[in-house]
Amino acid sequence: MELGIPGDDSPMIDNLYNNEIISIGIRNLMKNMKGFRNIIVHRYGKIDDRLAYIFTKDNINDFDVIIKCVDNIIHKY
Repeated sequence: MELGIPGDDSPMIDNLYNNEIISIGIRNLMKNMKGFRNIIVHRYGKIDDRLAYIFTKDNINDFDVIIKCVDNIIHKY
């Protein structure tokens, strides 16, 4: 399988979707997680710790979704 070498993780996520390796839902979930991570790690703007906690708590199961997706990909390929 030839997906090319991405310059960063955004094209990588799109490559996985465009090659039908991940669904549009997983693609969007990964991009949203990446955006939240960038806010936290790079401290873009002011961070409301309460809202960050609520967002993380409410979306913690997203990690399980991604882990299951990666596990399925590993077993498929």
